[in-house]
Parts: sequence; structure tokens; C-alpha cells
Amino acid sequence: MNARQRKIIEALLTYGNRPILVNDLAKQLDCSEKTVRNDLQVIDVYLQNYSSACLIRKPGTGIYLEINNSDKQDLFHALFRENKSSYQRLMEIAYRLLTDKNPLTLQQLSMDYYVHHTAIKSDLEAIQQWFESFGLVIESRQKLGHYVKGEELNKRMALAHIEEMVNQGATAFLKNVFAPFEIATVRQILNQMIEKWKIPMTSHALDNLVVHVLVMVQRTKQASPIVIDKQSASMSETNEYRAAAWCLDQLEHKFWITLAQDETIYLTWHLRGSKKYSLHTSTEEEITRQVLSTMIETMQQLTHVSFHEDEQLINGLMIHFEAVTNRLLYGFPISNPLFTSVA
Repeated sequence: MNARQRKIIEALLTYGNRPILVNDLAKQLDCSEKTVRNDLQVIDVYLQNYSSACLIRKPGTGIYLEINNSDKQDLFHALFRENKSSYQRLMEIAYRLLTDKNPLTLQQLSMDYYVHHTAIKSDLEAIQQWFESFGLVIESRQKLGHYVKGEELNKRMALAHIEEMVNQGATAFLKNVFAPFEIATVRQILNQMIEKWKIPMTSHALDNLVVHVLVMVQRTKQASPIVIDKQSASMSETNEYRAAAWCLDQLEHKFWITLAQDETIYLTWHLRGSKKYSLHTSTEEEITRQVLSTMIETMQQLTHVSFHEDEQLINGLMIHFEAVTNRLLYGFPISNPLFTSVA
């Protein structure tokens, strides 16, 4: 199997039972339709190693891969397994715990990564320690294996921040999990949303939002929708809610999925908790200014330095404080990339 054929299988696995046109595959891979059809013949032969796997061709509709969950996991790991560093192995095991439907056994993980089961045990202990910050617990059942117990919201937050698990050796792990066309499609929709609804989001916040939306799409495909117990009565009146509703409509059309209503609230939370380059929520501006005024007054007393006349500082703090308070309100983690340097 060459790299292009692997990408075709990756696309078929991502699309599930939804047909994809040969023409679309050719565009994604920057090759001719004839090349894709030749590759599909090679893939047909390769799939004979998996009893449930079969390429289904529907004229005028497209092609899709019919395969059961067990063979799908085996196929994925057989094609994309490589010699991984301990850091990469750690992130991948954490990812599998968060996304696999079935529990993972020590024996299975040991065979998948060609390491002794004691190394896998150490990995699980390290992952559990990191999971605790998201309110997640790794539980184990005899003869079944290990699985993650916790709320879907917490699982998604862990997935989106999985690269933060290690301080070194971490590459763009999630970019290897999602197909290039998925990343490009989500980014395009979000850029259109930002322009259409005039949301002053920073480029770094947009990058983070792309990951959260990719996770949302993936979890929806895995039949793991989010459930939100409490919804703000005024949420639907906000600009962010209207933008989120428009965005989800575009995602449903592009990915052939149906997103739950609570996903609109979830995306709205992310939009309101994202870092902006200008103040956006005027209804909360006065409260924010009052809180900051108290904070600045306290700092002046401690440092004997006047901050009240620095309008640029105050505006910058208000923008930052708005995002922070929203993240706290919605239960999102707050991290500072400079913390380790300062510490």
C-alpha cells in the first residue's frame, strides 16, 4: 500500500457509510480519477484480509467502505501503526480510551505498540493523572479491559487538549487524526461564520475552535452527542448563538450528519469563551468594567502605581476578562502557555 492508497482508505473510514465520489477523492489527492480507480482495485485486494470489509460502488452516488467495528479498528491500526515515541504512544492511548467504543486490554495495547505490559501500565497511570483535571476516570473490568468514565463535555475537552498532555515530543497529533479535507472544510466554514457574523476572534482562538468543531463532528459520527442540563434563557438572543446555529447547518450539509440541538449551545459557549481582539458583548461591558476597576484599585494600593489612566491596559484587560469569565461560567479549562516559563 502506498501513501496515496492509505489516504483513500483513511477517507473511506472517515466517511463511514456515506458514499464519496471518485471525483472528490481525486481532487483531495491531486490526481486523476483513473489513478483513484486503479488504487481502488489495489485496495479491493488488500481488503480481502478483513472478512467484513467490502467496497460498495453505487453508480452516480459514490463509493463507501462496508466494514464492522472490529475489522475497522484492526484495519486502522495495521495501516497507520508506526514506531512511536513514548510521548506519541501516550497521546494515542489516551485518544483511543476517549473514542473507542470497546474497553482496551493491556494485552491488546501491548501488542499494538510492541512494548511490555508494564510500560502500558505506566502509560495508563500517567494518563489517569492527566484525566483527573478533566473530571475523568479510567476504570477497569476483569476480562473486559480499561475504559473512561465521565461526562461527554469533559471527554471532548480532554480530546481537544490532548497535545498538552506531554511537555516535549508532541507533534500536531490531532492533525494526524483528522483527514486534511475535514480540517480544511471546518476552517472554511468557521472563517465564513466569523466574517458573516462579525465575530472579532483572534487567529489563535480560531485554531483552537477548529479542533473543538472537528471533535464535535467526530463525536456525532460516533453517536456521542453532548447533553447540556441547563441552557441560558437569553442565549438564543445572542449574536454568537445565531452564528453557531448557522455554522451547524453548514456542518450538517458538508458532513452529512445531524447535530443535536445542544451542540448549538455548546458551540455558542466556545464562541463566547474565545479570545477576541475587541470587546464584543456590550451588555456585560459595565459589569466587567466594575470588576476590573476593583482589581486595578487593589493593584494600585499594592504597587503604588497608577493604572486608571492607562486606557489601553484597561481595554485589553476587559477583552481578556470577558473570555475568562465566560470560560469559567461554562466550565471550560483555563490554561496559560507562559505559566511554565514564569514558574
